[in-house]
Amino acid sequence: MTDFIAEHELDELRLFTPDEVCALLKVKKSWLYDVVEAGAIEVVRLGQQLRFRRSALERYFETRASGGAAG
Repeated sequence: MTDFIAEHELDELRLFTPDEVCALLKVKKSWLYDVVEAGAIEVVRLGQQLRFRRSALERYFETRASGGAAG
């Protein structure tokens, strides 16, 4: 039997680098690091490197769109 991983599960495993997030959102790295430091975006730490899940980015923007604190 072949192991099957659904596409949405693979998408959730995909981790974005800070450079990829900045390019996607068209923001500076300093803004991204400030938001991470404030705890507004959940990160995955791999040693000293930061990675971001798509779901964490979506949650951040959902809270902003629904009247959450500005960031």
